[in-house]
Amino acid sequence: MKVIINENDVKGILLKLWEKNPYLDPVQMKMFGLSYNNISLMEEFQKFLGEEEIENRLYDIIKIGKDFEINDCGNYEFTFQITDWSVKGSEIRIECLVDSENGTMSFIHDENGEERSLDDVLHNDDYGWEIRIEVEDCIGDWIHDNIKLSYYTGLLMLIELKYK
Repeated sequence: MKVIINENDVKGILLKLWEKNPYLDPVQMKMFGLSYNNISLMEEFQKFLGEEEIENRLYDIIKIGKDFEINDCGNYEFTFQITDWSVKGSEIRIECLVDSENGTMSFIHDENGEERSLDDVLHNDDYGWEIRIEVEDCIGDWIHDNIKLSYYTGLLMLIELKYK
């Protein structure tokens, strides 16, 4: 026998699950064919939590000024700090300071696997723009995997980088 669950059924089930454990559990979402990129799901979770609870959670989970290390993202190794954050609507803007002076990047296409200063490759006129995008992706992935911001708040992340 096949059971068909409509969107309202899923919403009702999720609300009951959130009452017990207010968290966007990726396993539960997958069971319903949903992802954390589902905007209506994220907005529904934000409504469920309310602005005050979201802000309280953010203060608990975002550690301003703490050094975080990236060493398993492609060929990049560097540290960064979250320096500030703000919420506007259903998005959180997270400002990060990347220690590009002490960070490194290894070229995989180079026979010698040359390691270069992250600061040098970021300022390269030919491909620096691509390196900046990859560094931003590394940080966004790290925040998603380690802080699990979207799962706890339902907010979509925007990352803004500064380099020292």
